[in-house]
Amino acid sequence: MANPNEQLGIYVDIGKNTVPRLNFTLGGHTTNVDIDGPGAANLGASLLMSSFLCSIGKGVPDGTLVSPGQLPVASVKGGVDPATNLPTLKLGLIGGAELNLVFSADLAAIGATLLTKQTLEVTKGQSSGEPGGQAH
Repeated sequence: MANPNEQLGIYVDIGKNTVPRLNFTLGGHTTNVDIDGPGAANLGASLLMSSFLCSIGKGVPDGTLVSPGQLPVASVKGGVDPATNLPTLKLGLIGGAELNLVFSADLAAIGATLLTKQTLEVTKGQSSGEPGGQAH
C-alpha cells in the first residue's frame, strides 16, 4: 500500500507511435496509459470543466461524470507572439486555467468579426428586452 503522505504526480508526454501518454507517479513507481488524440482533447476539456465546477463552491455529488462544456471566461488579453508575429489571445477561465491561443491573421480577423457580431446581437436583445434583439 502506498504511503498516504506521498504526492501523486500526473503528467503527459508523447508515447510510442506518437500518441499522448498519461503518466501517474506514486512512491517511485510510474504507470503509463496511452490515449488517442481525440481522447486527449476530451480529457483536457473535461479537466477544464472539473476545475470550473470545483471553483464555484456548489456541491457536486461524488461520482458525478464531468463532460466537456461551455467554460466561462474570467479575463481576456490580446497580444502578438514574438516568435511568429501572429495574433494571440489569452483566456483566463474561472477555475484558474489559462488558454493561450495563437491565430493566423485571417482567423483572428474572422474571429473578431464573428464575436463583434454576436456581441451586438446580445446587446441589442438586452436593450429591447427580448432575446436576440427581436422586437415585436
